[in-house]
Amino acid sequence: MAAGEELPAESAPSRTAVTHPKTRLNALLAARLVLLAMMLGQSVSVGVLLLLSLLRFAGIAQGAGTGALSGIVWMVTLLLLCAAALPTVDRLLVANAKASVGPNAVEPLIQLLTGLPLGRARQPIAEALAASLAQMDAAVWKARAPWLARVVQDALRNASSRESRLDRDRVWLLPLLEALARCERTEFLKPVEALAKAAARRRGAQNVARAAETAREALRSAEERHRQASTLLRPAAASDEDGLLRPAGVAMGDAELLRPAMDAGAALRADVAVVADEEKELRPHA
Repeated sequence: MAAGEELPAESAPSRTAVTHPKTRLNALLAARLVLLAMMLGQSVSVGVLLLLSLLRFAGIAQGAGTGALSGIVWMVTLLLLCAAALPTVDRLLVANAKASVGPNAVEPLIQLLTGLPLGRARQPIAEALAASLAQMDAAVWKARAPWLARVVQDALRNASSRESRLDRDRVWLLPLLEALARCERTEFLKPVEALAKAAARRRGAQNVARAAETAREALRSAEERHRQASTLLRPAAASDEDGLLRPAGVAMGDAELLRPAMDAGAALRADVAVVADEEKELRPHA
């Protein structure tokens, strides 16, 4: 695109539609992580202060001062506030996930489910992702392929690992495999094959194994069709004129007789010479 040339009018809305659900969900996820980190930090701090206070009262150590009790009270209060705010953030996270159901939400929802544990919010978010994947078709996936490439690869790779819980993740893994087959995304053939092999060795993952096997066969068929189509559309090589004129089973020397050795001008001159010779023979001798 030339410098200074403006983007088409439809480009900005399509990019905004992809970005907004991701921005909202990531902001809520960041808030949840901050709350969890604060709760963990306050819990550790309260535990350390309590231990030091007990050691001081027992006369074993001189760790905690007279302000230890007030510090413990302050930290416990902050811990309770974080614990009270966490369910609110989870409710907002689930509400935004459900409100964002659609092709634009597939990428951020996969990132949520393949990130840190979500607790009770995981199940409704997985259901929102399943509903979003059901709306994907080939054209929609192609338009969002740059955003989906890495997150889908990571999701399939994580699902193939030994630490994955396929019995829990089948809520969104099955729709994901169906969407890959339906949209003919052959670039994910290898991770789908790896998932099919991994699920076949796991107990309680028969549904995932069957879905991965079905998706693998569909992607293989699509890849073969694409290969054949590209072969048929390939331009043919230049033909050999000798090959067109050489009859089967004739030696090279005989084929030389059939090669068009003279152009149109040479052929005309040859005909004129033949006519002249015939006139000489027919002319009466002087």
